[in-house]
Amino acid sequence: MIPDEVDLLLADENNHYCPPIKGKVRSGYSFRRTREHQGIDVPLSTGDTIKAAFDGVVRYVGFTKQTGGYGNLVIIRHTNGLETYYGHLSKHLCTVNEVVKAGDVIGLGGSTGRSTGPHLHFEARYKGQTFDPSRLIDFETGNLRDSLLTLKKHYYSIYSHYGQSDEESIAASSRIVYSIKSGDTLGRVAQKYGTTVTAICRLNSISSKKLLRIGERIIVR
Repeated sequence: MIPDEVDLLLADENNHYCPPIKGKVRSGYSFRRTREHQGIDVPLSTGDTIKAAFDGVVRYVGFTKQTGGYGNLVIIRHTNGLETYYGHLSKHLCTVNEVVKAGDVIGLGGSTGRSTGPHLHFEARYKGQTFDPSRLIDFETGNLRDSLLTLKKHYYSIYSHYGQSDEESIAASSRIVYSIKSGDTLGRVAQKYGTTVTAICRLNSISSKKLLRIGERIIVR
Protein backbone atom coordinates (compact mmCIF):
# COMPACT_ATOMS: atom_id res chain seq x y z
CA MET A 1 0.00 0.00 0.00
CA ILE A 2 1.31 3.44 -0.94
CA PRO A 3 1.20 5.85 2.04
CA ASP A 4 -0.23 9.34 1.53
CA GLU A 5 3.01 10.74 2.91
CA VAL A 6 6.33 9.31 4.11
CA ASP A 7 9.53 10.90 5.41
CA LEU A 8 12.68 9.50 3.81
CA LEU A 9 15.98 10.18 5.55
CA LEU A 10 18.52 10.71 2.78
CA ALA A 11 21.72 11.72 4.50
CA ASP A 12 23.20 12.15 7.98
CA GLU A 13 26.37 11.05 9.77
CA ASN A 14 25.48 7.41 9.15
CA ASN A 15 23.82 7.69 5.74
CA HIS A 16 25.84 9.17 2.93
CA TYR A 17 25.24 10.90 -0.41
CA CYS A 18 27.27 11.52 -3.55
CA PRO A 19 26.06 12.90 -6.90
CA PRO A 20 25.88 10.03 -9.44
CA ILE A 21 27.07 12.55 -12.03
CA LYS A 22 26.94 16.32 -12.38
CA GLY A 23 25.46 18.13 -15.37
CA LYS A 24 22.52 20.01 -16.76
CA VAL A 25 19.37 17.91 -17.10
CA ARG A 26 18.67 17.46 -20.82
CA SER A 27 15.34 15.69 -20.47
CA GLY A 28 13.24 15.74 -17.33
CA TYR A 29 10.58 13.65 -15.64
CA SER A 30 7.65 14.10 -18.03
CA PHE A 31 5.33 12.58 -20.58
CA ARG A 32 7.30 12.47 -23.83
CA ARG A 33 5.64 11.77 -27.18
CA THR A 34 3.74 8.51 -26.57
CA ARG A 35 5.46 7.29 -23.41
CA GLU A 36 6.29 8.37 -19.90
CA HIS A 37 9.90 9.41 -19.30
CA GLN A 38 10.14 8.30 -15.70
CA GLY A 39 13.53 9.75 -14.85
CA ILE A 40 15.98 12.45 -15.87
CA ASP A 41 18.72 12.41 -18.51
CA VAL A 42 22.13 14.01 -17.92
CA PRO A 43 24.54 14.15 -20.91
CA LEU A 44 28.02 12.71 -20.46
CA SER A 45 30.97 11.27 -22.39
CA THR A 46 31.12 7.52 -22.93
CA GLY A 47 33.30 6.07 -20.19
CA ASP A 48 32.53 8.72 -17.57
CA THR A 49 32.27 7.21 -14.10
CA ILE A 50 28.80 6.74 -12.60
CA LYS A 51 28.60 6.65 -8.81
CA ALA A 52 26.08 5.28 -6.32
CA ALA A 53 23.99 8.19 -5.02
CA PHE A 54 23.39 6.67 -1.57
CA ASP A 55 24.55 3.72 0.53
CA GLY A 56 22.75 0.51 -0.40
CA VAL A 57 22.77 -2.93 -1.97
CA VAL A 58 22.83 -3.65 -5.70
CA ARG A 59 19.50 -5.32 -6.42
CA TYR A 60 19.80 -5.74 -10.20
CA VAL A 61 22.41 -5.68 -12.93
CA GLY A 62 20.96 -6.08 -16.42
CA PHE A 63 22.03 -5.94 -20.03
CA THR A 64 20.28 -4.37 -23.01
CA LYS A 65 18.65 -7.63 -24.14
CA GLN A 66 17.02 -7.92 -20.72
CA THR A 67 16.09 -4.30 -20.03
CA GLY A 68 15.04 -2.96 -23.43
CA GLY A 69 15.12 0.81 -23.51
CA TYR A 70 17.24 1.12 -20.36
CA GLY A 71 20.26 -0.51 -21.99
CA ASN A 72 22.82 -1.69 -19.46
CA LEU A 73 21.16 -0.99 -16.12
CA VAL A 74 22.02 -1.00 -12.42
CA ILE A 75 19.38 -0.76 -9.67
CA ILE A 76 20.39 -0.04 -6.07
CA ARG A 77 18.08 -0.50 -3.10
CA HIS A 78 18.69 1.82 -0.15
CA THR A 79 17.95 1.33 3.54
CA ASN A 80 15.09 3.87 3.54
CA GLY A 81 13.19 1.87 0.86
CA LEU A 82 14.23 4.14 -1.98
CA GLU A 83 15.59 2.59 -5.18
CA THR A 84 17.77 4.37 -7.73
CA TYR A 85 18.15 3.33 -11.39
CA TYR A 86 21.22 4.01 -13.56
CA GLY A 87 20.58 3.37 -17.27
CA HIS A 88 22.36 3.38 -20.66
CA LEU A 89 25.69 2.34 -19.11
CA SER A 90 28.52 1.24 -21.38
CA LYS A 91 29.80 -1.10 -18.66
CA HIS A 92 28.73 -2.43 -15.25
CA LEU A 93 31.26 -2.22 -12.44
CA CYS A 94 29.23 -3.89 -9.69
CA THR A 95 27.45 -7.18 -9.04
CA VAL A 96 24.07 -8.24 -7.64
CA ASN A 97 23.95 -8.20 -3.80
CA GLU A 98 27.10 -6.11 -3.59
CA VAL A 99 27.03 -3.62 -0.72
CA VAL A 100 27.93 -0.16 -1.98
CA LYS A 101 28.61 3.17 -0.37
CA ALA A 102 27.63 6.54 -1.78
CA GLY A 103 30.37 7.53 -4.21
CA ASP A 104 31.37 3.98 -5.17
CA VAL A 105 31.78 3.66 -8.93
CA ILE A 106 29.06 1.28 -10.17
CA GLY A 107 29.44 1.68 -13.94
CA LEU A 108 30.61 3.73 -16.89
CA GLY A 109 28.37 6.08 -18.84
CA GLY A 110 27.28 5.19 -22.35
CA SER A 111 24.47 5.09 -24.89
CA THR A 112 23.11 1.53 -24.73
CA GLY A 113 19.42 0.75 -25.15
CA ARG A 114 16.96 3.34 -26.45
CA SER A 115 19.30 6.31 -26.54
CA THR A 116 20.11 9.11 -28.97
CA GLY A 117 23.52 9.84 -27.46
CA PRO A 118 25.65 9.22 -24.36
CA HIS A 119 23.82 10.13 -21.15
CA LEU A 120 22.82 8.80 -17.76
CA HIS A 121 19.16 7.98 -17.29
CA PHE A 122 18.56 8.25 -13.55
CA GLU A 123 15.34 7.20 -11.82
CA ALA A 124 14.12 7.33 -8.23
CA ARG A 125 11.42 4.93 -7.03
CA TYR A 126 9.64 4.20 -3.76
CA LYS A 127 7.60 0.99 -3.49
CA GLY A 128 7.88 0.70 -7.27
CA GLN A 129 6.47 4.19 -7.90
CA THR A 130 8.58 6.72 -9.77
CA PHE A 131 8.81 10.39 -8.85
CA ASP A 132 10.82 13.32 -10.18
CA PRO A 133 14.50 12.70 -9.21
CA SER A 134 15.03 16.47 -9.21
CA ARG A 135 13.13 16.44 -5.91
CA LEU A 136 16.21 14.68 -4.51
CA ILE A 137 19.14 16.23 -6.34
CA ASP A 138 20.16 19.46 -8.05
CA PHE A 139 22.05 17.68 -10.82
CA GLU A 140 23.71 20.84 -12.12
CA THR A 141 25.47 21.53 -8.81
CA GLY A 142 25.42 17.95 -7.55
CA ASN A 143 23.91 19.08 -4.24
CA LEU A 144 21.27 17.14 -2.35
CA ARG A 145 18.11 19.25 -2.05
CA ASP A 146 17.68 18.32 1.63
CA SER A 147 18.72 15.59 4.04
CA LEU A 148 15.06 14.61 4.53
CA LEU A 149 12.46 14.21 1.79
CA THR A 150 8.76 14.21 2.60
CA LEU A 151 7.45 12.08 -0.24
CA LYS A 152 3.78 12.72 -1.00
CA LYS A 153 1.43 10.43 -2.90
CA HIS A 154 0.65 12.99 -5.60
CA TYR A 155 4.37 13.15 -6.47
CA TYR A 156 4.02 9.80 -8.26
CA SER A 157 2.20 11.39 -11.19
CA ILE A 158 4.31 11.94 -14.32
CA TYR A 159 2.87 15.47 -14.35
CA SER A 160 4.11 16.30 -10.83
CA HIS A 161 7.50 18.04 -10.90
CA TYR A 162 10.02 19.63 -8.59
CA GLY A 163 9.29 23.35 -8.30
CA GLN A 164 5.51 23.02 -8.24
CA SER A 165 3.53 24.03 -5.20
CA ASP A 166 1.50 21.28 -3.52
CA GLU A 167 -1.63 22.78 -5.06
CA GLU A 168 -0.10 22.68 -8.54
CA SER A 169 1.17 19.13 -8.03
CA ILE A 170 -2.22 17.86 -6.80
CA ALA A 171 -3.97 19.48 -9.75
CA ALA A 172 -1.45 18.00 -12.17
CA SER A 173 -1.72 14.51 -10.66
CA SER A 174 -5.50 14.48 -11.15
CA ARG A 175 -5.35 15.25 -14.86
CA ILE A 176 -7.28 13.09 -17.31
CA VAL A 177 -5.10 11.82 -20.16
CA TYR A 178 -6.46 10.35 -23.40
CA SER A 179 -4.71 8.10 -25.92
CA ILE A 180 -5.44 9.07 -29.52
CA LYS A 181 -7.25 6.46 -31.64
CA SER A 182 -7.88 6.16 -35.36
CA GLY A 183 -10.29 8.84 -36.59
CA ASP A 184 -9.89 11.12 -33.56
CA THR A 185 -9.81 14.88 -33.94
CA LEU A 186 -9.38 17.50 -31.24
CA GLY A 187 -13.04 18.42 -31.71
CA ARG A 188 -14.25 14.86 -31.16
CA VAL A 189 -12.05 14.39 -28.09
CA ALA A 190 -13.23 17.72 -26.64
CA GLN A 191 -16.87 16.76 -27.17
CA LYS A 192 -16.34 13.34 -25.58
CA TYR A 193 -14.93 14.88 -22.41
CA GLY A 194 -17.18 17.91 -22.20
CA THR A 195 -14.44 20.43 -22.80
CA THR A 196 -13.23 22.66 -25.65
CA VAL A 197 -10.48 22.48 -28.25
CA THR A 198 -9.08 25.75 -26.88
CA ALA A 199 -8.82 24.28 -23.37
CA ILE A 200 -7.11 21.10 -24.63
CA CYS A 201 -4.65 23.13 -26.68
CA ARG A 202 -3.81 25.29 -23.66
CA LEU A 203 -3.20 22.25 -21.42
CA ASN A 204 -0.90 20.61 -23.96
CA SER A 205 0.75 23.74 -25.40
CA ILE A 206 -0.30 22.74 -28.91
CA SER A 207 -2.03 24.37 -31.89
CA SER A 208 -5.62 23.57 -32.85
CA LYS A 209 -4.16 22.53 -36.25
CA LYS A 210 -1.86 19.91 -34.76
CA LEU A 211 -1.91 16.53 -36.53
CA LEU A 212 -2.73 13.80 -34.03
CA ARG A 213 -0.81 10.53 -34.06
CA ILE A 214 -2.42 7.23 -33.05
CA GLY A 215 -1.12 6.31 -29.59
CA GLU A 216 -0.19 9.87 -28.73
CA ARG A 217 -1.49 10.92 -25.31
CA ILE A 218 -2.97 14.32 -24.58
CA ILE A 219 -4.29 15.94 -21.44
CA VAL A 220 -8.02 16.53 -21.82
CA ARG A 221 -8.86 17.96 -18.38
